[in-house]
Amino acid sequence: MTINMSGKWSGQYTYGDSYPEGFKGKSVDFWLICIDSDGSISGTFTDEETKDVFNEPGTFRGFIEDDFTSFIKTYPCYWDMDENGSIRVLEDFLSPEIHYTGHIKDGLFEGIWEMTVAFEFEDGHIEQYDRDGTWSMFRI
Repeated sequence: MTINMSGKWSGQYTYGDSYPEGFKGKSVDFWLICIDSDGSISGTFTDEETKDVFNEPGTFRGFIEDDFTSFIKTYPCYWDMDENGSIRVLEDFLSPEIHYTGHIKDGLFEGIWEMTVAFEFEDGHIEQYDRDGTWSMFRI
């Protein structure tokens, strides 16, 4: 049976092994407000790391079927952290799509997230890297 995801959710994402030392294993709290329309989900999110960085929440869209969900989160624009943990925002660049997949059991979603970040430089050279981690969330 598919659950209805409409409502508020709280969770955390954790940086995986694809991140440099100092970031691996770091967890960040997030909150979702979800609208579920017959299994199609969408809504907004904020997280502890960027709540004071952006003037608007990020958005997400996806689906839930039975106990499985898949959704894509995007921030208002591109951001990352330097090696000292300071946030850098590049307003002229789009946020990469962050793909979340997971299953719910006993009211708790758990899964993985993945994203690919690519930059094309003026000389045509492209730099790309993949990032991943885990996540969990529950209805509040």
